[in-house]
Amino acid sequence: MVMTWVRPGIPMSVFVTMLEGPSRRVVVDRTGLTGNFDIEFSWSPEAVQMFRDGGEPTVTLTTPVEGLSLRTALRDQLGLRLESAQGPVDVLVIEQAERPSEN
Repeated sequence: MVMTWVRPGIPMSVFVTMLEGPSRRVVVDRTGLTGNFDIEFSWSPEAVQMFRDGGEPTVTLTTPVEGLSLRTALRDQLGLRLESAQGPVDVLVIEQAERPSEN
């Protein structure tokens, strides 16, 4: 499976936020680039969504079999580099949830 993203005229900050889903990580924009960019690139997702008989989703991690990994595609097609780093991240903790009462 090959994914292709075509996103005309978006700021780098928006593109970086879009990368968080496929990378399964928090992504921080350290490019310093301003303005809007026409982005087009293709990669093979490393995670494939699978479903059990009961309908519960499971995720099976595989290496890309077609095309490039996300990291390689970003480097080769867009000249961008994903670097792993540790740092503080904002976390939202929900301690309790209740159904709303009927009016």
